[in-house]
Amino acid sequence: MRFPSIATLVEQAASVLRRFPWTLAAATVAAAAGIVASKTAADERWARLAFVAALGLPLTLALALLGESRRWAPGRQNIVLAGGVAGLTAFFLAWRGIEVSYEAIRYFLLSAALHLSVAFLPFLGAADSLAFWQYNRRLFLGFLRAVVFSGVLFVGLAIALGALDKLFGIHVAGETYFQIWLIVAFVVNTWIFLAAVPRDLAALGRDTEYPRGLKVFAQYVLTPLASGVGCCGWNV
Repeated sequence: MRFPSIATLVEQAASVLRRFPWTLAAATVAAAAGIVASKTAADERWARLAFVAALGLPLTLALALLGESRRWAPGRQNIVLAGGVAGLTAFFLAWRGIEVSYEAIRYFLLSAALHLSVAFLPFLGAADSLAFWQYNRRLFLGFLRAVVFSGVLFVGLAIALGALDKLFGIHVAGETYFQIWLIVAFVVNTWIFLAAVPRDLAALGRDTEYPRGLKVFAQYVLTPLASGVGCCGWNV
C-alpha cells in the first residue's frame, strides 16, 4: 500500500480550503475565540463567540452543499453563505450565553438542527434515496475517521509536551493542552472531515457499496440498542 506524499496531502488540503472556505473560517474563529476565552480574566464575549462560531461549521457546510447540489453560481452561493453568517451574528448579539439554563437548551437545540441539516438539506426535494443513503454513509465514516485521526494527533502532541516538561524541565502550562485540543478539535478535525465529503452528489445514486463493517455495526449494535430503547420506552 502506497502512502500519500506530503505534496499530495498539501494539495488535498488546499482543495478542501478552496471548496469550503467559509466552514474552515468558522472553525478557525471558534478555535481562536476559545483560546482567548481560556485566558485568565477573559471577557465572556469570547466564550459566546466560540460557541456561536461553532454553529457556523454545520450551517456553512449545509449551505455550501446545498449550493453545489443546486449548481448555484459562486456569487449566489457566497451571498447565501453571507446571509447565514449574518444570522449567526444576530444570534450572537441576542444570545446571553450558555451559563443561563434555557439559553443553553436553546443553543443545543439549534446546534442539533443545524447538524441534521447537513444530512438532508442537499437532498431537499430530491427523490433519490440511494444517493441520500450513500451520502450520509460517507459523512458518518468520514466523521469517524476524522475523530480517530485528530484524537491520535492530540494524544501524540500531549505526550510530546509532557516529555518536554518531565524530561527536559521545560514548563508547559496546563492551559496549553486545552488550547491545542481546541485547534485540533475545531480546525484539524474539521479539515479531515471535509476531505471526506463527496463532490458529485448525483453520482452517489449509482454507488451500491455497503461496507461490511458498517453492516455488522448496524445489525449487531444499533438494531439491538434501538430495540432495547424502544422496549424500555414502551414499558414506561
